[in-house]
Amino acid sequence: MAVRVSLSLRNRVFLACAFVAAIVITIGTLFVTQRVSTAAEAQLLKQLAQSGEIVEEQHRDRLDTLRLLASLIADLPKLKAAVSTNDAPTVAPIAIDYMRLVGSDFVSITNDGGETLAAFGPFAFEIPEAIVEESDGKHGSTSFHQTPGGAVEIVTYPITIGQVAPERLGTLSFGFSINEDLAERLGNLSQSDVIIVTRERVLASTLSLGFSDAPRLFDLANTREIELAGKDWVALPVALFGEEIRAVTLLSRNERSAFLSAFRQGVILAAALGALLAILLSYVVARTVTQPLGAIARTMREISETGDLARKIDLVGRWQDEDTRLVATTFNRLTASIARFQRESAVAERLSALGRMSAVLAHEIRNPLMIIKASLRAIRRPSALQEDVDDALQDIDHEVDRLNWMVGEVLDFARPLRVDNDTLDLTQLCQKR
Repeated sequence: MAVRVSLSLRNRVFLACAFVAAIVITIGTLFVTQRVSTAAEAQLLKQLAQSGEIVEEQHRDRLDTLRLLASLIADLPKLKAAVSTNDAPTVAPIAIDYMRLVGSDFVSITNDGGETLAAFGPFAFEIPEAIVEESDGKHGSTSFHQTPGGAVEIVTYPITIGQVAPERLGTLSFGFSINEDLAERLGNLSQSDVIIVTRERVLASTLSLGFSDAPRLFDLANTREIELAGKDWVALPVALFGEEIRAVTLLSRNERSAFLSAFRQGVILAAALGALLAILLSYVVARTVTQPLGAIARTMREISETGDLARKIDLVGRWQDEDTRLVATTFNRLTASIARFQRESAVAERLSALGRMSAVLAHEIRNPLMIIKASLRAIRRPSALQEDVDDALQDIDHEVDRLNWMVGEVLDFARPLRVDNDTLDLTQLCQKR
């Protein structure tokens, strides 16, 4: 059995407004959060790509600067003169001075036979012969060397004499450590976390990682999501020395997730407050719309029950709109017109009845007149007795009263009705009747 639920106009307006507001706010909230999430993800990937470019550019600038310094120092006469002596004690102080001047972590100078004349640094080692052979006067050679304590980037330039057919006197090599300071500096410049790895181990990192993470980081091909140190990251590898060493830039997805979560909570809170405000406004709108209509409906119901067309619709309050005011004014004019029409109809009906009564009234008046005329004849007779005269006068008086009564009744019937409100005892009225 179907149950029919009847809702008032106020409830229908309120539910409709609240439903529309809730739908709009919900859709708006979902749209905003979705767009912000998409924009945040795009911004995260864009920032990661920029961080990778910065790391690659900084590394390239570092090597270019190191090459320039090495080429300039390798062409200094003082260094050439010291190397030409092939005397290690003579070369050693010059090598230390140049290492301090360049600010490198390692320096090595060899003679034309590849023998090391001077090598200084925390990880001093001999430059491999292949690197020495690869170096030339224009570009030198760049290499990467792992040590038990870390790793170093090395730039090697030949030390030559002569312009037309330069003679090689030896080689000059400067090296910079790949350590935590380098990772920290690259991380600060790129606004990201940086991990420098080989296939076997992590060389430097701004995070606390173990050796087991190195292969997984080294094998990254493109932008990937990865879990490290108990957090979710977006990682981008940057090749530094081909297949030998890579720098991985990372941005925390947890930080973005925390931001999005806080933003989402703020949006949801704002949406909830907006929905609450919309519901309150819907109730106010429903009330302001339906309250005048309710007053109109109540007045119409009272008129239909009592038939009192003199009752008027009186709208109170400040929030009546023009339409309800027009309806109330039109209804009041309509009831006034109907009441006036009823009054006019009643008068017309009485006048019509009065016209119909004229024939009866003429007949009724004629009878008393005939009696009066006959009585007057009886009085005029010379032989009329006093007793007959008295009877005739009595008949005339009676018929005159009768005529006066009929005229009064007619006038009362034709006179407009006048109603006076007063208290009345129904018991006494019934007893009189």
